[in-house]
Amino acid sequence: MKISFDNYNVFYYVAKFKSITSTANYLHVSQPAITRQIKNLEMNLGFTLFIRNSSGLKLTLEGEKLYKEVSKAIEIFNSVESKYNEFKPAEEGTIKVLSGYATTKNVLLPIITQFNKLYPKIKVFVEYYPFKEAISKLRNGEVDILLMNSEDHLEYADLEFTNFYTLNDVFIVSDTIKDKYPDLIKLEEINNYPIICKKDSNNARNYIIRFLNERGIEFKPTWELTDHWLVEEYIKMNMGIGIVSREFVQKDLDNGTLVEIKTDKLLPKRSLSYAIRKNSLLRPELIKLMHFFDNASKKYQK
Repeated sequence: MKISFDNYNVFYYVAKFKSITSTANYLHVSQPAITRQIKNLEMNLGFTLFIRNSSGLKLTLEGEKLYKEVSKAIEIFNSVESKYNEFKPAEEGTIKVLSGYATTKNVLLPIITQFNKLYPKIKVFVEYYPFKEAISKLRNGEVDILLMNSEDHLEYADLEFTNFYTLNDVFIVSDTIKDKYPDLIKLEEINNYPIICKKDSNNARNYIIRFLNERGIEFKPTWELTDHWLVEEYIKMNMGIGIVSREFVQKDLDNGTLVEIKTDKLLPKRSLSYAIRKNSLLRPELIKLMHFFDNASKKYQK
């Protein structure tokens, strides 16, 4: 009995994603083709590999045993091919990236601009999705790479993260009303001021909340907004003191439109990571973009 590598490869990804649809999207083939490959493998092996339940596909006992053996071989193959792909030319292709608005505007777009100059035929598409949905899309192979806070990735053991950018969250006020506030604010007194920040569904905001809670400070902002750009606009409208990443408003700080207010304790630095699926096959164009992120880290890791 000779079973093709393609059969085992399809089985590996169906078992990994627990979904015919996700596997088809990842391998860029039709769903019927995936189903046929699984049926052929089951016929050749003589036993059933999957059963359906409420959450999707589940491996049978025989399927679990096969997956343990097949995954070792597929992951070794992917690792070897990824290393050699690095030396292949990446002249054309498509890369899908998920990123937040502020991160895209201030971090991702400058990198893509430089990338496009060197690889003009590689198309980089950027999309926005809620955080949990973004994780799901990356896992399912619907996108190639995700930018996210490094502090949020501990629970995602199936993904691989690389830090490449450091963010410093600070308190910012419009130059017009800066004299209304002291030059130095104590964090314990932060609720005495009209604070502007993003809603608590935002990961960066939750990171700050944890930091303040550890110091016995219950954070009660005056304005809670949905987007980073709204926070910036409220600051410029003289609505109060905003919490933003210094790197995202550096131009306004440099020209004096906005002013940083110091605090007795600095908010903790945050790191941005780019995330990919572990043991996934890395196409040449994706490897090239990852190198751009790695090179950016030399400049932006402070």
